[in-house]
Amino acid sequence: MNSGTFASVRELAFRILVKSANSEAYIEDQVQESGTGLDSRDFARLRYLVTTVVRRKLTLETVLRHFVKRSVEPDLWQLLKLGAAQILFGDADHRHADVNETVEVARAIGKSRWCKFLNGVLRNLDRAILTTTETSSLGRKVYPINSELDLRALSLDLFTDPDVDFPGYISEAFSIPRWLVERWDARQNRSEILRMAGWFLSSPRMCLRVNLHKVSREELLQQFEKAGFSGRAGNIKTSILDVNAASPHELPGWETGYFSIQDETAQHAAPLLDPQPGECVLDLCAAPGTKTLHLAELMGEEGEILATDVSKSRLAKVRENAKRANIDIIRTRCIARDGHDLPEGPFDRILIDAPCTNTGVLGKRIDVRWRLTKSDLEELPALQRELLDRAAVRLRRGGAILYSTCSIEPEENERVVESFLQSHPDFSCTHQQTFLPGAPADGGFQALLVFSNAL
Repeated sequence: MNSGTFASVRELAFRILVKSANSEAYIEDQVQESGTGLDSRDFARLRYLVTTVVRRKLTLETVLRHFVKRSVEPDLWQLLKLGAAQILFGDADHRHADVNETVEVARAIGKSRWCKFLNGVLRNLDRAILTTTETSSLGRKVYPINSELDLRALSLDLFTDPDVDFPGYISEAFSIPRWLVERWDARQNRSEILRMAGWFLSSPRMCLRVNLHKVSREELLQQFEKAGFSGRAGNIKTSILDVNAASPHELPGWETGYFSIQDETAQHAAPLLDPQPGECVLDLCAAPGTKTLHLAELMGEEGEILATDVSKSRLAKVRENAKRANIDIIRTRCIARDGHDLPEGPFDRILIDAPCTNTGVLGKRIDVRWRLTKSDLEELPALQRELLDRAAVRLRRGGAILYSTCSIEPEENERVVESFLQSHPDFSCTHQQTFLPGAPADGGFQALLVFSNAL
């Protein structure tokens, strides 16, 4: 489908949502695939529609259950959520049109029998929103409409009372599985949880890491400005935030490797490992290669980096990024998930960006929250520990391992490191850091494990 009206984009959004309900593919990938041929304005609209429904799934279902008193077909349920998302979170001045355009989707796909029901449910929902009442307090009628925690009130008590059941309210109003909120509630203060939950409502922002070996941040920002783009210096010396480009490919310096796309939290990893020129470095779980490039930059592009991953197609991304940046010290190798077929080494330094639950980046990986289970927190730490063990026997004495995750769960972070150190007395943890989501970037964990020189 080519560029069209918002109504036609809404129909495409509906078809993606129906398809995604029976697919293991990530929603962002499905949007990219289905949006081919749309102009930038329509693609942005498509992405917003689909990701809002997926990101706010539990809030939408909590609200709609009060207006839908009978069972409905799965596809109709998806269309109801699509319409309700715009009414609940969108521009108040556009709500009447949102109802009409959602009904038109039913007619366009040959489901005219849905039209009266859709119109009735969505009109009732629209009438339930208190457009003249401002509130700054959470409550049974209140929900956030964005990551800035702007609140909107309903005329009905639709949510769990936050004073009685705080995890239940956060789960429903912010669309996070209750079991996750309960875990956080056991170890974080509630203002922190509220801030994290708000961060997870935000759309992924474009954060750049400047290759300071090729250009200064100030020079790159000047190049952006001359080309008609804007941005601002980030919170660390290598980062640029708030770039107003739809894609990094539009920006000057992309094709010459002046910058990469990387969140500020991830930008701390390679400097902590501190690879030196001429060293031999292993990058485990490397794809798509952003940290790999950072390692190469810090090495002055002297030495050797072996980038490994379980996916051949994702390793192709590593090579593609290295070619773009004109870096030739990176080799790639496909390995088994448990790393048993890793080369013997020895390596001077090893980066393990371990497979994890991704609970620190739920705003960026929006469908992960609906795929996670409690059993993942039992299975993944075993794999993480196995990768650490395999890396340890391939490290040169005096070398270091950086263990990194995108998780904020202790089972995947501190406890994995503690378990490793107990069985590897020649190693010590010299630095450990936890990043909570939104303070000010993505959440994650990094630990530097040094292998003693002593025999």
